[in-house]
Amino acid sequence: MLYTYNKKDLIWNKVSIKMYIYSILIIGVIFSSFGFTGAIQFNTFIERIPVLIHSKQDELNVENVKSYLKQLHIQHEEVVFKQIMLESNRLKSKIAVENSNIIGMKLAKTRPTTAIGEQYGHAYYKDWKSSLQDFAIWQSAYARNLTKEQYLQVIDKIYAEDDNYLTKSTKVASSDRARVRKRIKFKQTKTN
Repeated sequence: MLYTYNKKDLIWNKVSIKMYIYSILIIGVIFSSFGFTGAIQFNTFIERIPVLIHSKQDELNVENVKSYLKQLHIQHEEVVFKQIMLESNRLKSKIAVENSNIIGMKLAKTRPTTAIGEQYGHAYYKDWKSSLQDFAIWQSAYARNLTKEQYLQVIDKIYAEDDNYLTKSTKVASSDRARVRKRIKFKQTKTN
C-alpha cells in the first residue's frame, strides 16, 4: 500500500489505485524518455570518437618512406627520396611534422589532390602517406614515363623553387652516406 503525507493535517493518506497507476505511468514515461534520449546522445558521442589504429608502418621514418615509395610505384624513387630528404630536412622540418608534408607540395589548384588544406604556404595532409599519394598524382600528371634525365629537367623547371635544388638534393644524399660511414668507422674503432 502507498501513502502520501498531508502537510496541512499532518497525517498519512492512502493513495488510490488510479493515482498509483497514473504515478507509475508518469515515472515510466520520464525514465524512458531520458533513457532513450540518453542512449541517442551516448551513441552520437561514441560515433564522434576517432579510432586511431597506429602501426609501425605508419611511423614516419626512412625505412617506411622508402617502402611506401615502392608501394606507390613512384618513378625514379631514388631521386624522389633525395627530394624528400631535402624538402623535409631529413623528415624533421616544420612543414613535414605539422603539415604531414614530407615532399614540400604546394596546394594543388587544378588537379585532384589528397591535401585537406593549406598551412605555412604548403599543402596540409592528414598523414605523411597522403603527401606521397599527392606527389604520385602530381607525378602522373606532369612527369609520367620520363627518363631520369627528363625527370630531373621537369623537377628543375616545374617543381623546384631554388636554382640549386638538384645540387642540394644530391648533397643531402651524399652527406647522409658520409654520416653512416663515420658511424660504422666509429663503431669499428670502439670494438677494437
